[in-house]
Amino acid sequence: MVGWGSALQIEKEGRNRLSIRREKRTPTGNREKSRTPPHGTNARNPLFGRVPTGWSVKKFSDVFRFLGSEPIPRDLLTKAGEGSQTYCIHYGDIHAKYTKEILDFEVESQQVPVLRSNDVLSQKPDYLMNGDLVIADASEDYQGIAEAVELRNLKGRRVVGGLHTITARDTGGDTLPGYRTYALRHPAVRKRIMRAANGLSVFGISKSNLSKIDILLPPR
Repeated sequence: MVGWGSALQIEKEGRNRLSIRREKRTPTGNREKSRTPPHGTNARNPLFGRVPTGWSVKKFSDVFRFLGSEPIPRDLLTKAGEGSQTYCIHYGDIHAKYTKEILDFEVESQQVPVLRSNDVLSQKPDYLMNGDLVIADASEDYQGIAEAVELRNLKGRRVVGGLHTITARDTGGDTLPGYRTYALRHPAVRKRIMRAANGLSVFGISKSNLSKIDILLPPR
């Protein structure tokens, strides 16, 4: 299972190996760079530079399908055990409460608020599954734009994305558990996200802008 930190290390190691392979000695002992590798093999990408062999670059929307979120304000939420049995992930908690990229319900379910009543849900809510991403689409600073958590160990719990969240699911199996949040935390991706953000005192990113962001994918 690949976490975002180890994925970054894998990528760095791949670049280092590529750098070593690119240089070779001439008969006189001088170094020269090899020719550009064939397309699809260590190909150059304008966002990520050299892409390690086996890795690929895709649009976010080519990997993830957007789901519906529930725009439920904080005052309609309460502590787990005091309301309904439907958990709701509020964008403010992504910024302030969930410190890890994986939101493990076996460990942290008591930290996730629930709805006071299911009456506030839409007619057909999109209940989330293991591996789904919940992304904060609003932030008071650029650094917090599109912060995300990946869900784990739901085990039948009903969970929805709440106010100012974008929810997304990898329906084609292009990503590994634990890597999905890193795809958005990659430094090059963060720069693109910040450029796509809009707002004055509060910054936000839309599904439309997020869908166009390129993400880097390791081999499966």
